[in-house]
Order: sequence, then C-alpha cells, then structure tokens
Amino acid sequence: MNEIILQQKEIIRIFTEFRQELMQSYGNITYYSKQDKSPVTELDIKVEKTVKEQIMAQFPDVGIRGEETTAVEPKNGVTWYIDPIDSTLSFIHGLPYCSNMAACVVDGEVVASVIYHFATDEIFTAIRGRGAYKNSVKISIHDIPLASSCVFADTFAYKNIYALYAKEDVRFYAPVGATGYFMTLLAQGSIQGICYATANLKPHDVAPGVLLVQEAGGKFVSFNDRPFNYESRQFFASTPTLCQLTKQKLQKIKKLM
Repeated sequence: MNEIILQQKEIIRIFTEFRQELMQSYGNITYYSKQDKSPVTELDIKVEKTVKEQIMAQFPDVGIRGEETTAVEPKNGVTWYIDPIDSTLSFIHGLPYCSNMAACVVDGEVVASVIYHFATDEIFTAIRGRGAYKNSVKISIHDIPLASSCVFADTFAYKNIYALYAKEDVRFYAPVGATGYFMTLLAQGSIQGICYATANLKPHDVAPGVLLVQEAGGKFVSFNDRPFNYESRQFFASTPTLCQLTKQKLQKIKKLM
C-alpha cells in the first residue's frame, strides 16, 4: 500500500501542475467529437499521456487504463484508471463541473483515488480503510431526513423514478453529467444521492468516486441483477437512509429502465 500511496501523490502532483494550463483554456478551447459523439480536446490527451509516461517511468510494473489512450496491462496486479478531464463538455463551456480523476484497482477492488477540481483548486482523496478527504480535511456523508434530501439524476428516466420518491418528499434534480463532481458533492454532504440509470458510464468515470463515497460513509445499490462494483453503469449512490429506501423500491425502479 505504501507504493500505491506514493503513486497517488505523484498523480496529484501531475494534476495540480496542469492547473495553470487548463485554466488558460477553460471555456475557450477547440474540441472534436470521438466516434461515440463525446467531445475531446488536446488537453484531455496531453494530461493522460503525461500521467501514463511519468507514472510508468517511476513504477514500470503498474497498468494504466485511460479514456483517451491505449491501455497498458499491469505486471504486478496494480492498475490505475485515468480520466484526464471528467466532463470535458463542462471544461469546454467554462463550467466548474470538470475534474482530473484517477483510481487504483487491485484484485477488482478500488484501493486509492484522486479527484481534482482544477477550476476551484480542490483535491479529494481516499485510501481504502483510511477515510475520505478534501484538501487534507476529513469529509463524510450527511445522513439527513428524507424530506430534506437532494438527489442528482443523470438519466432521461429521472422523472419517472422521481415519482416513486414523491411520498417521502425526496427532491430529484437532473443537472449536466459530471460523475466525479457529483460524487464529491455526495461525499462531502452537499447532496444525499446520485441516480445513474444510463448505460454510458465507464470504469474511469465511476471508480474514483466510488471509493471516495464509500470511505465517506456512503452506500451503493446496483440497478441490475449483479452486485455493485466500479464497473457498474446503472446504480444509486446515497446516504445509508436513502440507500435503504431505494432497496425497497428497487423492483419498481427496474421496470422504469
């Protein structure tokens, strides 16, 4: 674990050193569309390549799986998932929902993660079993009454799912998609849940936030018949109280998807 912590610190260094360059292009950068129609910029590629090159130069046995470049398989069972700019669309339009993200997976389990909000210079980190932190200050989920709970839903089906929670007065909102940003809001207690019913998420989108939320005391419910893990695409992340309510409504939710 000590070597993984060193790798995490090195990734944080790389991310923070890119901040000035990213902010110079924040809201003012050319982009093009990939085959899946999602936008990408030259800085997405540059950040990912830099992380890959510098981490592998120091730790040649680790694997790297990024969003924009070819994967490198691990020699020691340690793989870092890299999302160089989560929510590139937010970055292009100068919205603060974009982040640099990374997560370390060992034997199918996320053991370390980093989410860096470069627009606001906020660093979120987690190590399995050691808690979740924002700028080195420990953070935690706020398990508040259901009627005061706020859920962000990245799904076109959110209005139908929202109706299932109307009796408990749980409020649903459907903002722009930015998985890492919303996971940090949940982990620090700003919101109480996130509903993902789309099938567009990839491990590099999910893994960094999963550990942060879990270490902050949050829970996950998978919307399919398999247990939740960092490869899940359809799930509900929330406070323990809201998670228990979601489990009670799970079969009804599945029928709406």
